[in-house]
Formats: sequence, C-alpha cells, structure tokens
Amino acid sequence: MPVRNMLYDAINYSRQAAEADKLHRTNKDYAGRAEFLSGFGKTDSLTPVITLTVYWGDDVWDAPRSLHDMFKDNTLSLRRYISDYKLNLIAPSEITDFDKFRTSLGMVLEVIKYASDEAAMGRLLTQNPKFDHIEADAVRAINTFTKFKVSINNDEEEINMGNTWEDHRLSGKREGLCEGKREGTTLKLIDQTIKKFKKGCSVEQTADMLEESTENIRPIYDIISSMNGDYDAEKVYELLNKTSVSA
Repeated sequence: MPVRNMLYDAINYSRQAAEADKLHRTNKDYAGRAEFLSGFGKTDSLTPVITLTVYWGDDVWDAPRSLHDMFKDNTLSLRRYISDYKLNLIAPSEITDFDKFRTSLGMVLEVIKYASDEAAMGRLLTQNPKFDHIEADAVRAINTFTKFKVSINNDEEEINMGNTWEDHRLSGKREGLCEGKREGTTLKLIDQTIKKFKKGCSVEQTADMLEESTENIRPIYDIISSMNGDYDAEKVYELLNKTSVSA
C-alpha cells in the first residue's frame, strides 16, 4: 500500500503539473525560457493530495506502514538518502474515539472493530442509541465486511441495529440447537453402525437393519475399516465431516 499510494499521489501531481503546462501553452504567458522548458511557472502551485487507506478488517494491521518498512534491514545506512512515503491508515482496531467521525462511516468501522467479539458487539448495538437509526447503505457495508448479515428491505432508509441484533442472536440459538440435534442423530447412527461392523455385517446388511441407504452407511464403513480396531464414534464423526468437506 505505501507503493500504491505513492503512485496514486504522483499521478495526481503529474496531472496537475501537466494542466498548468497546458494552460501556459494556450495563453502563451511564460515568464521566460526556464518556465517554457519546465512548463511550470514561479507563481504556479500544486493542490496538496492526501490519500487515506481504510482497512476493513477487524484484526490488527501488520503490513508495512511506510516505504522504508518495505526495505531490508541492511539498507539502514542508505535510508537518510531515500525519501520515505508514509501511509495515512484508518484501521478499526486502532480507533478509540469513533465520535470524531461526522458520518455513518464511524459506526461502520466501530461495528467492524467488534466483529469477532459477539458480547462486545451485542453491548454496542443494544446499548448505544445511535445504532437505533443507522443508514441502510451503512448497514450494507457492515453486511459486506462482517459476518453479521442484516436483511434490508428496498424501501428502508434507516435500520434499528439493536432489534436486528436480537433477531441475529435468537437465530444463532436456533441454528445451534438444530446443529446439535443433527450431530446427535449422526453420532447415534455411527455408534449403531460400529456395532454391526463388529458383528461382521456387510454394508448392505447394516443399511437394511438400520433402515438407511447404503450411500449413508458406506462412508462410515470406509472410515471404521481404517481404524484398526480403535472404534470411536466421535472420531468417526470428525473424519466423516472432513471427508464431506473435501468432497
């Protein structure tokens, strides 16, 4: 990013200088030969360019913050001759006063800061009244940069984040209960399959007795067969999930 920002700013300054040169050529008002050759007069000036880098992650920025940071340590003696180029960085994890922001960008960055801490996020959204009325576009940005997904109707201009957080929390509880139920059912099936396997039943026989399809039983049999007698239902469940993800 230091190199990119340096390039962006240089292009902007170069364009400003070229515009000054073009204006002088059009007006033919050079003060002398030197100004004609350079294209930039003594009374000309550039407009300062300030480039901000906004980091949309909730973790700590650990990348270079300046051009010098990108050099090897053995260049220390040369750095006094090399112009540095520093990053104007905005990173949520480093901000301590979000009230300095005059737009909803501050609220977006504040939510990002606590994106990985559900307890802190809950306190922020339910106890801070400013999140009762946040612009829909700001919420769309939050949806983009965090795992917190808020449903937005096309006709909504503002969102009450405290209410949406409560819906999110309850939804998470429901998902957790469903996941726990699915895990318990699968573990029971694995345990029953292990018992049939130990008795020498085939995949087809086990599937028939447990009233399951052979497609569900065969992957379990494949894992059990590779365990060399150390049959553990939870271990089989873990390996079965890894196999499913890989597939």
